[in-house]
Amino acid sequence: GLARIYHTGDAGGSWTRVFQDGRPGAFYDGLAFWDARRGVAFGDAVDGRLAIVRTEDGRRWVPAERVPAALEGEGGFAASGTAIAVAGKAHAWIGTGAGPRARVLRTEDGGRSWTAAETPLPAGPTAGIFGIAFRDTLNGVAVGGDYTDTTSTALNVLRTRDGGRSWELVARSAPAGVRYGVTYVPGSSPAMLVAVGPSGSGYSLDDGATWTPLDRTGYNTVAFSGPAEGWVAGVGGLVARWR
Repeated sequence: GLARIYHTGDAGGSWTRVFQDGRPGAFYDGLAFWDARRGVAFGDAVDGRLAIVRTEDGRRWVPAERVPAALEGEGGFAASGTAIAVAGKAHAWIGTGAGPRARVLRTEDGGRSWTAAETPLPAGPTAGIFGIAFRDTLNGVAVGGDYTDTTSTALNVLRTRDGGRSWELVARSAPAGVRYGVTYVPGSSPAMLVAVGPSGSGYSLDDGATWTPLDRTGYNTVAFSGPAEGWVAGVGGLVARWR
């Protein structure tokens, strides 16, 4: 019940609390923005539905108007903050787990209404989708696994070609094991995906079908602002820069 969103207008110099969800059990897993003003955030299920809020100005947040009923125990994994992604002007996707099935929720109207698609990725209390990324409004990848099995060789990479309406399991990550975070590298050609997890990090140049390991250092999250500007972070305050 302590979920909060803060806003800054001076590059992080000062912050103002602009939203709080005080409902018992409220736990927010991630947020993403289309631009400097328009964004969406989501959290675990409360009162039978995932908590999803949106903003048009970065300051006033309002609940989504239509959200599918949550599965028993369904929620998000917050290790990377990449279980939510946006593309285009109004498309967004949320990857879930912790329930009987891993699903992807999608919106085409800026977060007002959402629909759900089931995926073939195994799910459970400790398993499901941890990260999701789209290079446009049709082509996307989701990664995950089970956080209690950090070296599993099971398939754990999903791909969609129809904007998240349907998903297929296409690969296992390299290194093997649960993936926490994933992102496309802006400006890369061909489009590069980078995914990280406790067993290390790797990249893909074919929308997740094949992977090449980068290193064996465990990281939780990854972000890029351009082809040569990227960062990863992990436990114990570990931060590394892409070179």
